[in-house]
Order: sequence, then C-alpha cells, then structure tokens
Amino acid sequence: MSLGSVVQLKLEHVFDLHLSFGEEQRLGPTSLAHTRVFYLVGGGTVWGPRLNGEIVAGSGSDAPSLNHDRVVLGGEWLIRAADGALISAKITGYAAGTAPGDVWRADRPELAAASLHLAPIFEAPDGPHAWLNRTVFVAKGDRLRTNSGMRIYAVM
Repeated sequence: MSLGSVVQLKLEHVFDLHLSFGEEQRLGPTSLAHTRVFYLVGGGTVWGPRLNGEIVAGSGSDAPSLNHDRVVLGGEWLIRAADGALISAKITGYAAGTAPGDVWRADRPELAAASLHLAPIFEAPDGPHAWLNRTVFVAKGDRLRTNSGMRIYAVM
C-alpha cells in the first residue's frame, strides 16, 4: 500500500452504553484556561450485538473540561460484562461548548442532540472480551443533565 492509496473503512455497531451521573461537582476555572467539572458515575447499562452488561456504580467519573467554544471530554469507569468480567472504559472526545458558568449537561434541546464525538478505549481480561483490547472504536452520543448515551462502533 502506498501513501497515496485510499483505505476504505467500515463501522460495525458493537454496543450501546447508557450512563447515569450524580450532581455536578465544579472545580472551576483553572490555570489551563478551562473550567473542570466532575460527575460521579451512578451506574448504567451496556447492551448490543457484541457486549452486554452494566456500568459499575461509583467506579469512576466523567470529567469534561469546559471552554467557550468546545468541551473536551474525559471519563473513566468500569463495565461488568454479563459473564462477570470487569472491563475498563476510557472515553475521550469533543462536544460543543456552553456559555461561561452554564451547566454543561442540561435538559435543553440544543444540548441533548447527538453532539458527543467520542473515541473510547477498553481494557479487558484475556478471554471472550479480549477483542476489546485490539479494536479501534468511535462513538456518537448525547447528553442530558443526569445521564448520557452513546452508540459504540468498531472501525473495520
């Protein structure tokens, strides 16, 4: 393959993930020119053709950095697969920004659209879920005040 070749990519829907969050904990403006907020993970579900399970309550947080023109997403938590295996989930990505001091997760139509652009990384033990360790993923999601949903795709 030469550098000038076009590589055709396909996306395969592997599962959907739904998270519930606790109240917003605002660190506030930092010297890094953004406002950092935290939402503890209250639980959630994972379901789809390749993975089913639940989000382990209290196992992590979503911690976006807010800026006037974008939100830089960063979250980490545990998934307990239907067979009991624990899987680490790390989510990074971007979303549209909000006005300074505005609550980022809001039950407003303009913020509840499919506006999260995500790049998840999973770490699973050897066995039936090891495919998560060697797959590149992308996701699209939405957000509300107390929960978030995303559709996860494997890049083929």
